[in-house]
This record gives sequence, C-alpha cells and structure tokens, in this order.
Amino acid sequence: MLFRSAALRAKPALRPEHSLLSRAPVKNVGELARRRSGSDPSVPNASSIVLLAEYGETRILLTGDAAPSVLAPAVRRLLAERELSSLALTALKMPHHGSAKNITAELVRCLPASQYLFSTDGSYFKHPDDTAVATVLENGPSDFELVFNYDTPRTRAWEDDRLQDSYRYRVRYPDEGSEGIKLVWGSSA
Repeated sequence: MLFRSAALRAKPALRPEHSLLSRAPVKNVGELARRRSGSDPSVPNASSIVLLAEYGETRILLTGDAAPSVLAPAVRRLLAERELSSLALTALKMPHHGSAKNITAELVRCLPASQYLFSTDGSYFKHPDDTAVATVLENGPSDFELVFNYDTPRTRAWEDDRLQDSYRYRVRYPDEGSEGIKLVWGSSA
C-alpha cells in the first residue's frame, strides 16, 4: 500500500483541461493586440496598389500588401476630404494577408468593416498573424465577420465560441471541397 500511495503522489494532478474532452485555452486577445511591434519596411509592399471600390452603400477596400506607413496617411487624407472620422466599409481585405506589421489599431478604428477578409493559406509566412486578428477583434465594430479563404488550424482557432460571444463576431470558411468563398454585396445580397 505504501508503494501505491507514493506512486499516486508522483503523478501530476488530473484537471479538466488535461482531458481529451477539454477545449484549447482561449487566446488572450488584448495581449495579442498589444504585441504588435514594428512596421513592414518592404518597399515593394509599400508600393502596393490600394483600391477603394464604392457602389451605392457598398464599400470595399482592397489593400494589397500596403504598409501602415503608406496606408494610414492615405486613409487620414480621405477621411479629411470627406469630413469623416471613420469610413464604414462593407469589406476590408486585410493588408499583406493579415501580417501583424501591416495593420494597426488606428486603421481598424478608421475603417470599421462588416467583413475582414484574410487571403492566405499560411504555408509560407504563417499569416494571418494572431496579432493582426486580435487587433481587429479589439478595435473593430460590433457584429462583424472574419472571412478566411482557407480552413487551417491557424484560422480555425478563431472559431472559438467564447471569443465570438465576447467580441461579437462570426467566422466563415470555404465550404468543404470548395475552391474558395463567394462573397455577394449590395442589393442582390
């Protein structure tokens, strides 16, 4: 009996989070959003073409790989010309596939969107960065959608019900077997 109790004491304590039925811990979104450091110094990325497409009430901003050092001043200038503090978007295609160095809290607050589009499979640069997604969650509007064109473990982590309830967002992935996502905007949506 002495051997058995010593053996039991040597085993780690069993807790619900160690079970096979447990869920992964919720990401600390606030900490991730504050973790952003630096900016994208790439000249080619800073030279990306950015397109704001507007039709009626539909506004879609395609940012390419734009760096915040170029994108933010352009957004500020547009807002000043239109005498706005922010420009509500139907969709924002995240700069540089959701790189942490290409999105800022200021940009997300100035460009609140109904949908944030992440276009990457993450295989090379590991985008979208958790920091970029967290920046959207912390600074975005209420009731928005994260749209990922690939269903991967990196993007699937954001489907957590607790995060979605806390930050009031939804997540969309391509349908199984599909080669992409079809997005429909405007009056025919």
